Amino acid sequence: MFENDSQYTENQILILFVLKEIDMDTPGSLLTDILLEPRMMNYFAMQSALCDLTDSGLVLTVKDSGGIPLYSCSKKGLDILKSLESTISPAIKDIYKRLVHKEKSKIKQSIEINASHFTGTDGQIYCRCFIRDGSTYIADVRIPVADKTEAETVCENWKNNTSEVFLRVIKAMLP
Repeated sequence: MFENDSQYTENQILILFVLKEIDMDTPGSLLTDILLEPRMMNYFAMQSALCDLTDSGLVLTVKDSGGIPLYSCSKKGLDILKSLESTISPAIKDIYKRLVHKEKSKIKQSIEINASHFTGTDGQIYCRCFIRDGSTYIADVRIPVADKTEAETVCENWKNNTSEVFLRVIKAMLP
């Protein structure tokens, strides 16, 4: 899973560092994408380190109203990072800083506005479109669709035209 204790500790410090740089509650899938992109650690080592950080209270996990876990660095985690951050090479820190900076607007948008499709237990394909502020949903809509192609179109339209679609729905519901 990891080469040695030193590598495992470095993975934990990198996770704390990335969470500090993101500086907002972050879904696990987005955190995973950022941590794995530079290929500094593998998925299993990252998940093991993240679980240990969560269990020890260095990383906080809250579930949003849809049950999706969101991760953030605790005060204790930030204190530990402050004392150990110098063990991460400046080159590695720079790689992750640039990656987080490049992805930050996408991260923020993904956290606040998103859409996905899934197949229900009844075999029906559904789209889930939502707007979330922190861990609270402002809008959360599940729509049955005919097929996967239609689902992808609905999801893309939601992501690209959220304000317009949301306004139409609100106007239709108000007198």
